[in-house]
Amino acid sequence: MRVNKPTLNQIETSYKAYKTQIEKQLPDLKNGRNQNVKENKDSIEISSKAKELFKSKALQSSEQAFISKDRLAEVLKQTAIARDDVQAEKISDTIMLQVSEKEARQAEKLQAVRKRLDEGFYNSPQVIEKIAEGLMKEMKF
Repeated sequence: MRVNKPTLNQIETSYKAYKTQIEKQLPDLKNGRNQNVKENKDSIEISSKAKELFKSKALQSSEQAFISKDRLAEVLKQTAIARDDVQAEKISDTIMLQVSEKEARQAEKLQAVRKRLDEGFYNSPQVIEKIAEGLMKEMKF
């Protein structure tokens, strides 16, 4: 089976048509509404009992996923990665520090994304155009 790749002219025409469509919707997007998107008014209420159950399950799974510094040092010694208690403690300290730094970086990034969402950054014409270009590149247009 042969697949025909689009010509440069076809790509340019598609891009211009998409850009024109976005520009038509731009006033609505700036005002926080899009006429082509229907609002979903369905909702779900979760009981307080279900919320408590979820919270307890989430805590259990996070406790299982988390390993303490002491337990890590013990595993390092058991697996012969560390020769003695001192080396195991140094390695576990280093690992725990790296994990906490990574968590801090992730929290900062998440906070920045939330701030941009609140400010409407992702609704700007420049961001929409970048997303459109990325999609076109991904689809090999």
